Amino acid sequence: MGTYVTLRIAGHEILSTKNSINNAVMTLFVEQDKVARSRGRTMPLAEFFDSQQRGELEEPFLGYETYIHIARDRMEVMGYTMARVRALFEEAMQGWREEHENTHWDSDGLTLEQDLISSVHFDDWLEALGAVLEAKASERDYEQWRTCHRLAPLLLGDLVLADDWLLGFPTDDCRPVIRAVLELFPDKEFVVQDLTDALGSGWSSVRDNLCEQAREDLSFDYPLSQKTIILTEGTSDAWILSGAMKVLFPHLVEYFSFMDFENARIQGGAGSLVQIVKAFAAAGVANRVVALFDNDTGAEEALASLKEVRLLKNIKLVKCPQLELARNYPSIGPTGLQLMDVNGLATSIEMYLGEDVLRDESGELTPVQWRGYSDKLRKYQGEIIGKDKVKSRFREKLRTAPSQEVAHQLPEWQALKLLLRGVLTAFG
Repeated sequence: MGTYVTLRIAGHEILSTKNSINNAVMTLFVEQDKVARSRGRTMPLAEFFDSQQRGELEEPFLGYETYIHIARDRMEVMGYTMARVRALFEEAMQGWREEHENTHWDSDGLTLEQDLISSVHFDDWLEALGAVLEAKASERDYEQWRTCHRLAPLLLGDLVLADDWLLGFPTDDCRPVIRAVLELFPDKEFVVQDLTDALGSGWSSVRDNLCEQAREDLSFDYPLSQKTIILTEGTSDAWILSGAMKVLFPHLVEYFSFMDFENARIQGGAGSLVQIVKAFAAAGVANRVVALFDNDTGAEEALASLKEVRLLKNIKLVKCPQLELARNYPSIGPTGLQLMDVNGLATSIEMYLGEDVLRDESGELTPVQWRGYSDKLRKYQGEIIGKDKVKSRFREKLRTAPSQEVAHQLPEWQALKLLLRGVLTAFG
């Protein structure tokens, strides 16, 4: 006899492991997702474990729970976008076809299996995945599962040539399959790692921080399982992004760390950021690294010096995105105040803090001032004036920020959401 840990998505059992916890699955969760219940009543963990020791629990549940949209965001941070999942599937299937291209089987059954598998593409597989999960939820008869889709035997593990594939996906990593399953169900359904069966087992201490343990154990997969380092052009950029992430994507905060410019006494600016990127590349830093540059002339000139530098795949360079508000923005130059498109010339992170923050006490947008000219790029470099006042207004905005769901809908948070999305999906 053994005990099982089971992953369920929208109520569907996706993966079950005996006498062990799948570390890759645990990367979908943070420790705050751990939930304990007795007869449906949520309990503090300490009370739950005390009741367990006294034998007072009724219909206990212990596990990790989060919404599908949160798990999906976390997986995309780790690089498991649907585009990557599709590419992994097609690449693996092409490799399988090439490996078996000249194989001749003694059995007609195996020949038919080869023909079936060779014809599969990602969209076919995803369609079959939805059909099989629906059939397993509504039908008890195994034969009904098997006949719900032409590819059902592949997903159910009935094919000899693919019996060790997870739901018909040729991979040793369960996360691409999980990411695909998440795409099939609504945002507010739950992803659950059920540890209840392991209560009282000798092989695991369910009291421990299992998320942290999983990340430590995944040393072979270090870049995916450890925090992504975000490098910015300066100290204020780091706390701005960190604060905005806590409002808009609080479920992703533990997946990132920000360079501490202040304590490290590192000079800010695009040029300094380039030097840090070069140092990280030369040192072979194993963590995934996202270097975020302003969308201005200074950043473009600094980035040009990285074109000849060979960066590892775990380092991504990201520029702040084009901003709609900046297409017709007040700027001050030799000819006075005029409206113009400042994208690519003067859009620093402060420009993404929201129109409510950029407007001064009189309701006017804080203008950009042209401060220099790049002979190399033949472009002016601009900078928003009164940055300290803008940052002060943003601190107040963070202090009075609404809930995550409300902030996602408000227009004054949309530019920051756009900016953060570019950072969060840099490895997608």
